[in-house]
Amino acid sequence: APSRSVRDRIARRADAGVRPEAKTAARQGTHVTPRLRIVTRTAEPLVGRDDCTHVVVKSVNAAFAVEWIAARFPVDVAVVLRHPLDVIASWRDFGWSPPGGELLAAISALARERWEVEPLSTDADALARAAFLAGCMTAAFEDALGAHPSWVRVQHEVVCLDPVAQLRVAA
Repeated sequence: APSRSVRDRIARRADAGVRPEAKTAARQGTHVTPRLRIVTRTAEPLVGRDDCTHVVVKSVNAAFAVEWIAARFPVDVAVVLRHPLDVIASWRDFGWSPPGGELLAAISALARERWEVEPLSTDADALARAAFLAGCMTAAFEDALGAHPSWVRVQHEVVCLDPVAQLRVAA
């Protein structure tokens, strides 16, 4: 269960106000906003708490950071892969708009460098941006899984059939 401490509530509220571009700049080491500094300094550590034996961190946005996370924290990694069309449909259902601007340019540059994929036009429509992002995220996860044979690969659609049994098998 999430922490209910004042410290953690402050961190969560501060994090909710951080724009994705600011998080990207912080990850790239170019600039850390004061609000993001508040988040990193006040969030309660997840590792080492006495009241839990396992910590599960779930993020659908970790595709480009999973190796960074694994290199810095003592974690076991399970990558849950989902069919890209289902990912796009889920984004649509939640009313999420895929990135544009600087973030799209950064993902396009990464795609060109890593997979020799031509950059997406900055004026591409939302569906094209979503498809491009879903493809890049899938490719990033596949690359990371290939580089780390000890990581667990799980198919989202299979897990949905019997989550408890499938996740026990994966563990």
